[in-house]
Amino acid sequence: MYPKALLERACRLDYDQYNSSLSSDAKLCNVQQKDFTRNDIDCAYRLVMDRLENVAFTSFPVKRSRHFSKQYCFDELDVLHKSMTQILDIWCEAGKSRGHTFGEYRNYKTKKSVFRAGHRRCVDAFIFGIDLDLQDAARFCKLIIARKGKNTCSIGSGINFDGIVYRSREDRCEQ
Repeated sequence: MYPKALLERACRLDYDQYNSSLSSDAKLCNVQQKDFTRNDIDCAYRLVMDRLENVAFTSFPVKRSRHFSKQYCFDELDVLHKSMTQILDIWCEAGKSRGHTFGEYRNYKTKKSVFRAGHRRCVDAFIFGIDLDLQDAARFCKLIIARKGKNTCSIGSGINFDGIVYRSREDRCEQ
């Protein structure tokens, strides 16, 4: 199955390339020139559709799926997700029959629960790391606030100016 072409992003050159590729395709030219029997029509239809998809896939820009990984995605979670999706594909090919008597359904549900457990472990580890960072930041902020609010000089100590200590306000103002 081919990705969907983005026709709104296609420019005139893309359309020209598509038309020239279709007109120069030897298989499509052979299909146009043949006389088909009733049985050959299905084969010719599949051939034409495959060729149209191939030419469109090579001519037009393709929509790419973006994988936005979560901040807590680890390799373990990627492996679990891939195995779950493989089992999901097998279950879908088997007709999506539900019930615990069907092996594909049981396997899918088992892999899904294993993935969810792994996902919870990864999220918990990520949140634990964030909590540690927040606790470190809170300790740092408390230390800064404690140091900022404390005045280190004593009120009665006075000011040392040229070796003479002035303790009273009047003496300080005169200098």
